[in-house]
Amino acid sequence: MNQEGYRDPTAEKAVQNAGRLTEHIWQPIKLIRSTLELVHLDLIEITVADRKSKRRYKWRKQQ
Repeated sequence: MNQEGYRDPTAEKAVQNAGRLTEHIWQPIKLIRSTLELVHLDLIEITVADRKSKRRYKWRKQQ
C-alpha cells in the first residue's frame, strides 16, 4: 500500500522479484531437487555464490 492506502503494483512487483531466484540459479536447484527425489531425500536449504557477480543466493524450502 502507498501513503494514500492504495495498492502500489510497481513496488509490489519489485519486492516480489527481489526474493525470486534468477533462472540460471533456479535451473540447477531444480535438477538437484529432482535427483534427490529419486532417492527419497529433500533439499531443505541451499546457498549459492555466483562466481562472476559475487552475489549470493539463498533458497529455503517453504513449509
